[in-house]
Amino acid sequence: MAEYLEESRCFCPYCDEEISVENSPWCKPCAVVLRYCGNCQIAVASELKECPECGQPLQ
Repeated sequence: MAEYLEESRCFCPYCDEEISVENSPWCKPCAVVLRYCGNCQIAVASELKECPECGQPLQ
């Protein structure tokens, strides 16, 4: 079960703070609007063209 909890954690790509609500539209500590990879559901920086985790092209 601990592995499942570890996998569901998500961190802001700008300030590295943990995002408390999965798929939240913004990071409260740094006030940046976030977007997420459609494939692996991690928060990604808005300027990226592909997910750094899985390589999926971002829209």
